[in-house]
Amino acid sequence: MAAGTIARAPVHVVIASGVYQLKSTLMFTSLDSGTASAPVIYEAAQPGTVLISGGADLGTKTAPATASAITYTAPTDAAAVAGGGQLYVNGRRATLARQPNERDAWFVQRATTVTGEAAGKEGSEAFVPAATNLTWMNSLSAGDRKRAVINMYQAWTTGKHRFSDQVVATNSVRVAPRAPWPFLSQGGVSQRYFIENASAAFDAAGEWIPDVGSLKYIRRDDEAGANLNATLPMLERLVLVQGEIGKPVVNLQFSGLTFGYTRYLTPDTGFTDSQAAYPIAAAIEVNRAIGFAFNAGTVYRTGGWGIWLRDSVRGATITNSRFADLGAGAIKIGLTAQSPTDPTATGANKVGANIISDTGKIFQGAVALFVGQSWDNQLLRNTIYNTTYTAISLGWSWGYATPTSGRNIVTGNLIYNIGQRELADIAGIYTLGRSPGTVISSNIIRSVRGYKNYGAGAWGIYGDEGSSNILIENNVVLGTDGGGFHIHYGKDNIVRGNVFAGGDLAEVRVTKLETDLNLAVQGNLIAPKTTEPFEWFAAAPEVVFSNNQVSSTLSGPGVSITKCGTGCMLGTASIASTTAPTDIRTSNAAGAVTIANAIAAWSGVAVDQLAAKLATLNLPAVADAPTALVAPATDFDAVIEELAVGKRPLNMLYQPAGNLTAVQIAAMADAPAGKCLAFNDSSSYANRWEPLAMAQFNYDTGTTVAEFLLKIDATTVFFHEWRDKATIYQVGPSLRITPAGIEFNGKVMAPMTTGEWTKFQITSLAGSGKWKLEITRANGTKVVFDDIPNKSAGWSRMNWLGFWSDAGVTSTPCIAGLKVSNLK
Repeated sequence: MAAGTIARAPVHVVIASGVYQLKSTLMFTSLDSGTASAPVIYEAAQPGTVLISGGADLGTKTAPATASAITYTAPTDAAAVAGGGQLYVNGRRATLARQPNERDAWFVQRATTVTGEAAGKEGSEAFVPAATNLTWMNSLSAGDRKRAVINMYQAWTTGKHRFSDQVVATNSVRVAPRAPWPFLSQGGVSQRYFIENASAAFDAAGEWIPDVGSLKYIRRDDEAGANLNATLPMLERLVLVQGEIGKPVVNLQFSGLTFGYTRYLTPDTGFTDSQAAYPIAAAIEVNRAIGFAFNAGTVYRTGGWGIWLRDSVRGATITNSRFADLGAGAIKIGLTAQSPTDPTATGANKVGANIISDTGKIFQGAVALFVGQSWDNQLLRNTIYNTTYTAISLGWSWGYATPTSGRNIVTGNLIYNIGQRELADIAGIYTLGRSPGTVISSNIIRSVRGYKNYGAGAWGIYGDEGSSNILIENNVVLGTDGGGFHIHYGKDNIVRGNVFAGGDLAEVRVTKLETDLNLAVQGNLIAPKTTEPFEWFAAAPEVVFSNNQVSSTLSGPGVSITKCGTGCMLGTASIASTTAPTDIRTSNAAGAVTIANAIAAWSGVAVDQLAAKLATLNLPAVADAPTALVAPATDFDAVIEELAVGKRPLNMLYQPAGNLTAVQIAAMADAPAGKCLAFNDSSSYANRWEPLAMAQFNYDTGTTVAEFLLKIDATTVFFHEWRDKATIYQVGPSLRITPAGIEFNGKVMAPMTTGEWTKFQITSLAGSGKWKLEITRANGTKVVFDDIPNKSAGWSRMNWLGFWSDAGVTSTPCIAGLKVSNLK
């Protein structure tokens, strides 16, 4: 320091207790900077008593004895009427008027083609609803139809659509923008949706509806006679920290402050989300900053994210803070398109000892804690619970491209009640793309439960496309839908010293086999609930297993370790837990050390101090997953006769999926309406069982009847089966059809004539163990086979109906008139 220079002291801006309602976003620039030794700190005089609010206080009204509407005067804001927004009554989030009401949904019946859709994208813009739902939508006034928002669930995300005014079939609904994927294309028959922000939907306790200059609210049952204060969020963003290139905001800190009441308004053009609700804004956004700190604060009651460390943010810390009741996720780090050579790119940030809960209130696909294309971040000792989607997500690149993230440390986090049956394809911790140097260690992950009826999968730790160069060690995963560890595909990963237990399916899963997989699974305690702890390609020698113990405590006898080669040993180690988040015990010595170390890594206290810390935190219990909504069983019609030549039914799925000519509508003069669905087989397919077409059902009870017409040629080898949706599926009715005849139960039971249409009708009562086949030949003669035993004795429900050609040579069997119904 030069002689005579006076050292700068930290600057403390102390804010008195109270609510500070913002009229516009607070802006901080490089002029608001401090230094490393003398930061600029905005702090509460008393932590937790200062609220920086983006909401307008609408005053207090006394709730009536009956559940009639209360009217509040509100700011005149036409955009809010069109976009919906959010409302809080006595701090509790109200429900924007919706149909059907909260905790209910409608279901897509099938996709509809509209003019101009690209090949392979048909069915992304219009769908057929149930008749009663369509009647309600068609009854909307012009004003309601314009302002209404159609919230559509996809497998792992959701979208907000508007009613399109473009032409559509009379039994269909057309939306704008189009969905990212065709309706009912992600597996399952229960694609949910609901309509909100229409005055016609304003009919239930806890609902509200905006109008120009006012809004209405129907009080909840527990609010009768109470004084109800209403707060209407008016700002999308509360704070913007915005540095410049070469002039970052340096050492700006917030301490002990609460930020809340931001809004999200659906644009007139709607919004669709491909993954993680990444584009949605945050209450606090930071750009071009060094040493930003958010400590001992709170962010809650948002329309979007909590804090976004967005562009060129280095050395930031978010610690000891609370994030709750969030429209999207809590914390977002980095961009999804970042130059790998930018030395100022967002990275080297720390997120530690925060409590994050109740995410995804508006965007169910938002991740609680998201890291995009960013390096060297630390996610330490956070507690995350009650989410609608994945808790922690790392990386934003697909496949084996140049790494855009890595050296991220995820250690000592407590993660539970994840997913809660809202969305599929989820995890406690999810990775994407190459991530050299990333370590996922000593985390506790419990109760990861996805939506099983559209899309699939909920795992403890999930390495998705290209996840590579990651060390996964000493984690504890208990009670998931799918199991402890799943990798779609990736290379050079190590999974060691973990406890994977109590998953409903296999605890270790690999769904794509690569010759240089180089996956090491070492020294883990594996306690499955099933007798098959390893699934798909999780098998030696491609997976290098060593020194793993597989316990039969939860599964019972018969656990198979054959896929493990010599790398597993059977044991009887106990696994016990209660609904207390950290109460997990095992009799296995190594597993007990893993559990104890994970608890210590999260809590930061000695064992004898753990109970006191838990009491202070007052964490909720590990919860059973809510009962998921399921679409009612409906009749199925492939509508082959209505489709154009070269197209294919939208309510079926195909393999190979991208080959649009493998299965397609063909002209055939003697077929119904001159058309049939042709399976264009040859020797060119990767799998002999291709091409394949299948449909999915939720016919769990009652009698199912399927009928179709089939014409074969001289080289046909054609299969038809019914299956359930178990991972190791069971088969009911099963047919093999060739020129030699119609075969079931391993025997040819009836002749089959090439070049002629034969009608098949199959009937089966769920749980009966048998089925009936009626064959009608082209000349009108019939033959009936009754009491045919199912292919699998355990088959009892029809969830999958498929056809495939297995000729392996040029062959073109063709089906028509495919219909399926379920009689209760």
